[in-house]
Amino acid sequence: MYKTVLSICLIVFACSANKDKKVELVASTNSNPYSIDISNITGAKLEQVKSILGEPSMSQNVNPSNAPCPCFKVGFKGGGVEVIFMNGKADWITINSPYYSTVSSNMAVYSHQKFSDYEYIKVTTP
Repeated sequence: MYKTVLSICLIVFACSANKDKKVELVASTNSNPYSIDISNITGAKLEQVKSILGEPSMSQNVNPSNAPCPCFKVGFKGGGVEVIFMNGKADWITINSPYYSTVSSNMAVYSHQKFSDYEYIKVTTP
């Protein structure tokens, strides 16, 4: 009985501490500040992505292999989300932990891979 009560107390404490930490790290109007709705980003132009994710925290020109580049790479949310714009549209999207993607509608993408610490979405360019 004592172990059960202690376990419940620890779980409640851990959950409440984690909840407060999320609110401090990311200010957002979403119900979960770490959830990124990629259906609003894929294929969008830079100004549209900025209106969703906020001002960029970094930007640079990149030349990924086998891609129609040079391309513009932009980081948002302190590097939590990185977007490579191909032909002026968000095409390769990397979402780093603790962020994660959600999709609010059915959306076709070329590839969506999930790893333990990041997700990689390719919209149209392989």
